[in-house]
Formats: sequence, structure tokens, C-alpha cells
Amino acid sequence: MEKLFRRITATIMAIAMLMTSVLVLSAIAAPSSDSTENVPLRSTLEAAGAQVNWTQNQITVSLSENEWVLRPGQTQARLNSESVTLTHPVVIIDSVAIISAEDAARIIAVRTPAVATPEVPATEFSHTIQVAHAAAEQALAMGVSGLTIAFVDAETGFTWAQGFGMADTNRNLPADADTLFHIGSISKQFTAIAVMQLVEQGLVDLDAPLVRYIPEFSIRPSSRYGGNSDNITVRMLLNNTSGVPCNWMRAFFVTGDEHYQGVMNDTLDWLRTRELSFVPGTRFDYANNNWTLLGILVARVTGHTNYFEGFVEYTDEHIFAPLGMTRSTFEYTSDITNVAEPHLVTGMQTDMQTISKISAGSIIASANDMATYMHFLLGGEASEEIITQASIAQMLTVQTNHVEMSYPQIGYGLGFIQMQLPDGFQFVGHGGGAMYHFSDLILNVENGLGVFVSTNSVPGMLTAQYTSVAILQSALMEKTGSIPRVAVDGPVVDPDAVAIELSDEEVAELYVLEGFYDFGIGGIWEMHIEDGALVWTPSYGEAEVAVAMSDGTFQTIDVPYPGRYRFSVDGENVSVLYISPVVGMIPGARIVLDGLEAPTEFSQWVGRYYAVPALVNEVIGTNVIDIAIDDFGRAVITRHTPQLDVLSEIIGMNLSLPTPIVLVDGTWYSDLTPILFSMDNGTATFDFMGATFVRR
Repeated sequence: MEKLFRRITATIMAIAMLMTSVLVLSAIAAPSSDSTENVPLRSTLEAAGAQVNWTQNQITVSLSENEWVLRPGQTQARLNSESVTLTHPVVIIDSVAIISAEDAARIIAVRTPAVATPEVPATEFSHTIQVAHAAAEQALAMGVSGLTIAFVDAETGFTWAQGFGMADTNRNLPADADTLFHIGSISKQFTAIAVMQLVEQGLVDLDAPLVRYIPEFSIRPSSRYGGNSDNITVRMLLNNTSGVPCNWMRAFFVTGDEHYQGVMNDTLDWLRTRELSFVPGTRFDYANNNWTLLGILVARVTGHTNYFEGFVEYTDEHIFAPLGMTRSTFEYTSDITNVAEPHLVTGMQTDMQTISKISAGSIIASANDMATYMHFLLGGEASEEIITQASIAQMLTVQTNHVEMSYPQIGYGLGFIQMQLPDGFQFVGHGGGAMYHFSDLILNVENGLGVFVSTNSVPGMLTAQYTSVAILQSALMEKTGSIPRVAVDGPVVDPDAVAIELSDEEVAELYVLEGFYDFGIGGIWEMHIEDGALVWTPSYGEAEVAVAMSDGTFQTIDVPYPGRYRFSVDGENVSVLYISPVVGMIPGARIVLDGLEAPTEFSQWVGRYYAVPALVNEVIGTNVIDIAIDDFGRAVITRHTPQLDVLSEIIGMNLSLPTPIVLVDGTWYSDLTPILFSMDNGTATFDFMGATFVRR
């Protein structure tokens, strides 16, 4: 799997190396470390301002008035004249010195006196602010035109906010802490607050069916799973377990204000023509229509017949104004000033896009306003007049433990995601994407820390969360001296495992694993045994070799950031878990290709399809879709989006990968979403996620 993600990994790691005290995605797994989080010593420490000198048997690090002497392979080091013990020894891999992120953070944190660059005044979080500056500069170097960052410690009242780069390159306007950025799905938190306000007033019951408040609401049962939309509760909408279908392609993004209200106000009519994705309450599936319905609920319960106007009026009056978020709103209009204009990359400004289903993700907000909001969430400046801390606690608590999760590393509350990285680091918050704006808000509730990052360019898709996690981890190190982690569930790798040579008998036992494996979006890989090693060959690119390790896994070799494969055998069934230090855990299963072949008649649908806008001036997130039969005979769909096309160009790799579609009871499905094909006078069309696509 390494070849698939190598270019992405290299880009992410370039950011992470400049984040000095942390590695966001559990970087290099060094053989002698018991941590999955390691970083290149020289680049990491030099990014923090250190001087690094490496002789044959020792590495000297000078930072501030301190001098560290490190010896490869040894945990004993010296700090000035004192002996200290590192958590892990420094190791050498391909002539590169590797140090654990924890030890690197320790070296950076020991400063006497505290060092601050001219741009970063000394504060109680001076190093964290330096991390933020380094991360911001790296994001700008990657093609982000402008970004804004806010960091707070609610326990002490500390606030830092700053803008970087350009908000508007056409007019040469810089971004600052008051520049408004589209924050995308972070907006869902504010919609949840509006609902919880009504719950506290006794106007809404979380566990009551939505039809109690909106009697005309209905969706047809799923032809695949059944289900009854009358059973959808308000809570199910808030935690994305409702089964309401997604239709984000149907005029979800628009380039002006004129279609906002029509798109939101006709949602109930459109849903009556659709099917449930699954039986309500049985699984988690992130769907923006849940939040569109919640916006309609707020408007209806508060006496408004125009859902768009009613929701904007309610949130402006009952959330933004009392919080003091004076420039934030769900409704973008062209007369609002100091707004971060959208960019493909630096210097390539494009038209402003806004979100028509406003309660799902249309807020524009500044770093200063979001700092105020994070203080409120964390209790530092809470106002019980807005919402009680008990309600906030309920929103932050995972509500999806009882359902099937497509993404086991996350849990969903009421508008908040609890995320767990592969190394066990957890945080709660939400990300947001608004066509060309990408944002992230994350919290460490136990220590009162919060970070908000927002960008106005496509590369922000890569940088927003990595920047926010780096800042939060740095702040935890400065405030508490450690980065808390939980035990990782499921099969894990032993970081101390070493490569081993298998006996002839052990090699013979491996042949039962040979075959083709389906890794979902990662594609189908063929695996065979050669000289006691596993040789993985994708349907594209070059083969990769994985060798046996002492913990029973197999580790890739000759790649920048090795991953591990762990197999499970149950009779004829063989599954595998790919454990990547960068992209997390990816399950795969051995398959019989003959059983996946598309029927002969499927060839009538093969071709390239283009979106037909349902409304004038709308922006479709996916403009082009390819329907094809791949080299393995499977029916596949490939979605092309503007953001991924630009990102593919930046990193030099095609990210629009084909994914299989399956035929169930006469209907083709991409995961839970039906693809409804039709032929009219030789013209092939299909309906997908609320949009119509025509073959040309």
C-alpha cells in the first residue's frame, strides 16, 4: 500500500517536520523504538532553531543556552553537564538520524531563557506559537494562499490569534485574525447548539421522532434494507445515524445568494422522492441532509415559514450576538468585507462559493470570533444564558457506540467528532470543507485547550488538521509536560519487532495467504511469496516487498515510511490489516475475482458522464464521473472533483481513484448510495447523490 500514499505522505511529512515537537500522523516507525511516533532529528530540531552537529559517534544539539550530546543506539545523553535518560535511543536509518517525537519535544521544551523569534513575543505558550508560525509558513509554501489560526487556554483565559498570507491576492489584501473564512462543517456545532437551546426550553425532545415537529417529513423505505422514516429522531439527525440520504451534489454549493433559499426550502419535497440509506438508528453515515433538516426544525419550532431566513435570524439573535461573535453568520452576502477569497493555490483566485444548505456548513467566521467560541465551549467564559455546560458535555460525548461505524477510529457526539490517531492521541472537534476553504477545530477538554485553523486554498485539505493537531500537542507538552494517549484497540504492531528469517517450513505455511486482496479505495493488490517475503503488486505502479517481523507482522522495505501487514485466517477466508504510520489502519480481504465480474450488459453504461446542474449558477462538487470496467472485470466509479484534481497536480499523483460498485436486487450501489441508470433514445444518464449525470 505504500506506493499509493507515498507522495501524499511526503507532503504531509514535510509539514510535520516543521512542527518541531510533534508528528501529526505517527510518522516513522523506527525498529528500536517503542513509540510509533518518530521524526528526523536534524530537520525537526533545526526547524525549532537548534544547531545540530553530527560526528561519527555523537550528535551535538545547541538550542538556546543548552547543549545536548546524544549517542546513536544509547538512551543515555547529556544536557550541559548533567546525565539524562532519553525515552528511546536515537537510531540511524539510511544515514538519517531518527529521534522519537517525545524526546524531540523534550529537547525543544528545555529552554533557559525562553527563546522567541522577533515575530513571536515570549508568552506562557511561546513555543506553541512558534510551532503555529512554522506550520503556517509551511502551509503557505505548499500553495495555501492564506490561513488564520486561533489558540486558547480556557483555564487561564489565554488567547492567541493571527492571520498569515493573503486573503485576497487580486487586491493584495493580507489575512488577519479578523478575516472571515468559510468554516464548512464546523458550522454543524452551532446548529447543534441551536437545537439544544430548544431542548433546554422544552420545545424539542431529542428522542422524539422528527415527524412530531415536521409532520410532512417522509422518505421512502430503502429497497435494499427497508426502514421507516417515521422512526427518525432528532438525536439520530444530530449524530448522523438517521439513514437520511445524502444529496450534497444537488446545488449544495452555489456562486451567489439567489438560490440559497429555494434549495433549503424545497428539501422536504425532494426527500419524499428518495429512499433511506439504511434502517434508522442502525449505523453511522455522515450526511449533510441531517443538518439541513435540523435547520428546518429550528426554523419551524421558532415559528418561521421560510426555513432559510428563519434559521439565520434565530442563530444571529440567540447564538452569535450573545456570544459576542460580532462578524460571524450563517448567511454570506457580497457586501461583507474582509473575507478570505477562495483560491485554487496561491495566486490562482476563483469565484466565491457558498453553501446552500446553510445549517449544514455555511458559517463565515474569524479567528478572533472562534477563539471566543472555544472559550465558551471549554467553560472559560461560558454563559449559561446561551446553553448550559451540561448540554455542552452531552454534545461532546460520543453517541454512536451502539451502531455500526464505517470509521472505527472516530466516534460522533451531537455535532462533535471524537478522533483517535493510530498512536492513541485523541481529541474532539470537527473539520470543515467549503469547496476551497478547509478548516479544523479541535479541543482537549481535560486541559481547557482549543485550536482553530482555517485556510482559503485547496492545499488546505492536507494542512488544516495537521496544523491544528501539531499546535494542540505542542500546547499539551508546554502545559502538562506530556501528550496523553489511550491504548489502541485491535491488533497492533510491536515497535521493537525486528526482521527475522523464516525457516523453510514457515515459508511453506505462507502460501495459503497468496491471492488477490481488495483494499477498497486502495484498489486490488495481488500478493505472492518470493524468497520468504511477501511481494505485493497493485493494479498500477510497482511491486513492493514486505518481510517477516518478530511480532508476526510483515513490514514493507525500501520505502520512506514502513507499514505493517497483519493477517487473520478463518478457514478459506483470509483478511489483512494494513497498519500505516501515516494513513492509519486499512482493512483488506482476499477475494475471488471471478465472483466480482460485472455482467455483460453493464457495458452499456461505460463512459464519461458530466453533471447537469439542477439550478442555474450552482457549483457541483463532482463535475465529471467515469463509469468503467477495470482490469479485474469489476464495475467501478471514478469521481473527479476540482479540489482533488488540483491536489493531484500539486503532489504529482492522481487522487481520483476508481472504487467498485455492486449490484443489489437490480440496483447499482456505491457503498450505501444508489446509482440509478437510465437510457433515453440512446443517451445514457444516471442519478447519483441528488445530481443528474449525462454521458457525452
